[in-house]
Amino acid sequence: MKLSLDDVILRFARFLTASWGVAYEAAGTMKQVERAEFMSDWTQANWELLVETPFRELAGFGKSFLESYGEGADCNEKSSRVWLPEVKPTHRIACRPRKISYIHDMLSGNVIDVSSRTVVFNHFANKSVHGWYEQAPPFDHVLGYYNDQEVLLSIDQVSFMAEEIGEEIGGGVKLNDDARAPPP
Repeated sequence: MKLSLDDVILRFARFLTASWGVAYEAAGTMKQVERAEFMSDWTQANWELLVETPFRELAGFGKSFLESYGEGADCNEKSSRVWLPEVKPTHRIACRPRKISYIHDMLSGNVIDVSSRTVVFNHFANKSVHGWYEQAPPFDHVLGYYNDQEVLLSIDQVSFMAEEIGEEIGGGVKLNDDARAPPP
């Protein structure tokens, strides 16, 4: 079965929701590594394995690498990556609305028009009871950046696409099921 980029990224959100508690508990037992640092390394390692590797296969780009997940890893001095710390990202993940040209930002309550500009993906989160976000299960929201402002989007509102680093935001190619052509 050939997966789409949406399938790969949503599977990662499900993985985080299912395994976060175990990793968080393990991080609390570490004496030499702070919990936040451990969790950043853990999420980046799994991002590279569960998202970046299938992304390269989907795109047909053997030498394509994604931007870091969230803050990235701290385990390598000169890189936010876990494996292949010497490589530079070639693509970032961006979000577009699934069906219409706008998305509702859960932080500000504003409607964001994304007809000409995408939201740059940062990490999955949930909306806290206090109206902000937290990096904890359930990972049912996306924290991203739109015009350099943090936005929180319901995962149900968005579709994911890959954008080459350096191209103007909004010019991404969505890797669809056949991964051969951008959607209309």
